[in-house]
Amino acid sequence: MNQIDKAMEDNAQQIDGSEKIILDDDKGEINKFIKKHHSSVLIKNVSFVLHSSIARYYFFKGSVKDNSSVLYFAKQVGKIWQAAKRDDPYADLFLLRIYDALSQTKKEIREKIKHYDEYIKKEIKFVWHMQLNKEPQPIKLYFDLSYGYMAANLISDFDELVCLLYSARKLGITFDQSVGDLVAQSGNKIKEAFEWANKWQKTEVTREDVRQQNEKAKLAYEQMGAVHEQILSCQLRAPYAPKIIT
Repeated sequence: MNQIDKAMEDNAQQIDGSEKIILDDDKGEINKFIKKHHSSVLIKNVSFVLHSSIARYYFFKGSVKDNSSVLYFAKQVGKIWQAAKRDDPYADLFLLRIYDALSQTKKEIREKIKHYDEYIKKEIKFVWHMQLNKEPQPIKLYFDLSYGYMAANLISDFDELVCLLYSARKLGITFDQSVGDLVAQSGNKIKEAFEWANKWQKTEVTREDVRQQNEKAKLAYEQMGAVHEQILSCQLRAPYAPKIIT
């Protein structure tokens, strides 16, 4: 087990604890417990594998310049989520942008996988198997928020695309662009999606500050622009936005 996996497992163990809990179902205590501890009760022992080195790179390290790894992204989104919980409308705005970016990028990569898979099947007539790592090391996933799992799932799709394209090249199939360029294009799309987490700025602003147009609101506007009325009124929020505590 590498240091990252161990640290994440230790963190999960701290969340889960080892206390034996007895619940009285007649009092509805089980449902209350699940609602309070759903992340540690329902999401446990989750792992996945990445076959390509570039996908593992995006998961663990990413670009130092862009802070584009999944682990860094998940950490940043956690800060935004906490700010949204404290009634920061900009945090709500960026959670929505992040959700949309992850969803759209996933859709684009899945479409590419389908396109190139169909193209390969037309080009060759013999039975073949995608080139995969013979002994991939499972990566354990411990994220507090759904956004971390969304990002990991996106990297898994990217990994599938990478393996598909390099397998095709091994079989002598050519595309309109080099495999390296095709991989880089999708990788850049992922970095762009993750970058939304870095664009949010901590200002401690609240919806009331924006309504009053005080100094906090002016600073937030200078750094991140305007917030749509639907965000301010809470009519529009990300699917995994937190409950606001004021």
